[in-house]
Amino acid sequence: RLPRSVAAGAVLVQRQPLFGGFGRRRSGPRSHFTMCDRVPEPFNSGRELRMRRPDDWHHHLRDGPDVLRDTVRAAARAFSRAIIMPNLVPPVTTVAAAGEYRERIEAALAASGGAPGSFTPLMTLYLTDTTTVAAVEAAAASGFI
Repeated sequence: RLPRSVAAGAVLVQRQPLFGGFGRRRSGPRSHFTMCDRVPEPFNSGRELRMRRPDDWHHHLRDGPDVLRDTVRAAARAFSRAIIMPNLVPPVTTVAAAGEYRERIEAALAASGGAPGSFTPLMTLYLTDTTTVAAVEAAAASGFI
């Protein structure tokens, strides 16, 4: 059984507790797992789980022409989809603002050489004390939030 803390998309290799030397180590009470890009041959024994295009459930891109392009390119290389957590000023509090940011992300993907549809930004709204039920309903109806 895989630990819940392991993100989808990782290549996991179950191994003995005292062996080390590659990837990031995730340990549980009974098992030790190593996350790595390629499985070293001695461990490629059929006890592995390969998920090629994971989702990132909490991703911060940066806004601005060059930095957005670079962060979108890096995210698209590693992930199929990402839940976008925008740290923008002003914050993304409306469907319109989320749509504009999504368009900038998609333009940055194209500018970085990414194929259309190769990365899906899943947009979010910043909820405040003044967020209305109508705004949440509009976000749900938008199809991209």
